[in-house]
Amino acid sequence: MTIKVLFFGPLTDKVSTTSIEMNEINDTDSLRTTLFALYPSLNEVSFSLSVNRKFVHHNTPLHHGDEVACLPPFSGG
Repeated sequence: MTIKVLFFGPLTDKVSTTSIEMNEINDTDSLRTTLFALYPSLNEVSFSLSVNRKFVHHNTPLHHGDEVACLPPFSGG
């Protein structure tokens, strides 16, 4: 199972890329744990997750081909 993870704003500086593909990640809690292990500097910033362009606020199952976006805080204007 492969998912695509996208990074936006200052998160791209923390991970030095705009996207990665990951295998065998079954839910968003596991994704966060793996991202923090791979990129310890992510612990310094807060970010939200969206799965297939829908914000998620709780642990959410992931499926092959899902697109997860890591989004920094933002405000409208």
